[in-house]
Amino acid sequence: SRVLAAMFSPDGERLLTAWRDRTARLWQATGEPLAVLRGHESGLVGASFSADGATVLTVAGDAHARLWDAQGQLIATLRGHHRPLTCGSLSPDGATVLTGSWDGTARLWPGCGAALPVLRGHQCAVLCGAFDPTGPRLATAGQDGRLALWSRSGRLRRMTTGHSDEITACQFSPDGELLLTASRDHRAALWSVDSGTVVWLREHAGWLTSAGFSPDGRLVLTTSLDQTARLWRRDGRLLAVLRGHDGAVHAGCFSRDGTAVLTAGADGVTRRFGLDGTLRATLRGHSDCIAAVTPSPDGQLVLTCSWDGSARLWQPDGGERAVLRGHGSWVLGGGFSPDAELVLTYGRDAVARLWDRGGQCVALLRGHRGAIIGGGFSPDGAQVLTVSQDGTARLWSRSGRRLAVLSGHHDAVLSGGFSHDGAWLLTTGAAGLARLWPASLTALRARADELAVRDFSPEE
Repeated sequence: SRVLAAMFSPDGERLLTAWRDRTARLWQATGEPLAVLRGHESGLVGASFSADGATVLTVAGDAHARLWDAQGQLIATLRGHHRPLTCGSLSPDGATVLTGSWDGTARLWPGCGAALPVLRGHQCAVLCGAFDPTGPRLATAGQDGRLALWSRSGRLRRMTTGHSDEITACQFSPDGELLLTASRDHRAALWSVDSGTVVWLREHAGWLTSAGFSPDGRLVLTTSLDQTARLWRRDGRLLAVLRGHDGAVHAGCFSRDGTAVLTAGADGVTRRFGLDGTLRATLRGHSDCIAAVTPSPDGQLVLTCSWDGSARLWQPDGGERAVLRGHGSWVLGGGFSPDAELVLTYGRDAVARLWDRGGQCVALLRGHRGAIIGGGFSPDGAQVLTVSQDGTARLWSRSGRRLAVLSGHHDAVLSGGFSHDGAWLLTTGAAGLARLWPASLTALRARADELAVRDFSPEE
């Protein structure tokens, strides 16, 4: 196949070649192959290094540009042009990509500056991740039963073992001192972030499905396939067993003010308990398993998402406010915007939906090619993140406009979320990797969309 372009890396130690066979290739300067960059659906028209050599840009006749790290792993696919690309280049600081196309437009996109952190260390699927609300740390946990603590630069600080089966949930305490994990080994654990010491919560008789801290961090709620939820003190003392569900309890959370607990499960019923274990309200209406339950930030509503294809909004006392219909299959999760004015739902039909608090659908988020299994709003409420079995995460505006497609995982993306300061995104995947994405990706993508809708004048 023909070589269309070739260049040295800035340090002279590697070669980059672009080929008509739809690939680019990285080589050592001695001629030894390093990586083949595959994914384009048409012949390449160009390829180049960033100024620091940490990022590779490829542009092709398939109307897409792609960014790759120094090892040849895909970072992002830049989609938006409608005809083949003619050229592309990275700005000297690596912050912006410029592409030109036969569609008569030039577009600006966020660059990467340096390779984005890839968190390697788990032996199989990374099922969940969490940011420390008080500092620059994060945690991941997965199918290998191990809990990893990382810096935001991607450096592994500690890999902890102890669970004998996969970890289904992990969360930092509000003060950042503890990490809570829940596992299929029937146990939850409270880990000291600084020392790694652990307190085990052992009373359940089945897989744990969720675990979380109360808003003040003093209490822990766990839910299980054993048909119960349990309340604990953060020192590990059991306070109450919450009974009444006729089947597995799949989800649970504290009310926003921390004075009550919500649980939901396979019986299609949501229950509201006091902290002493007394039942306060029963929310009935779903005809199948409830996969998620979430209170609104203002405490005035509760969202439930069900395998019956609907989501529902409730008053905390049990009164039904609205039924959110439109999904073509199981609704797997959802949440509220920080101002409680919008509701997000997503599920197996590969579509996410935004609703007002009256239950009217205001936007459809289409583009994923597989079930959407996670999502949420940014801390400022301006953006929405969705993650999917199609191997991508996507960023959307509050109005439902697509801002970015985050490619780089080689299998299903299993979870994703924003850091508490909005500076970073964390995604975890079935291939055993977690990835960090900088906040500049969101900000620059929004600006790039504004610039890309018009042609550039000769003066520009």
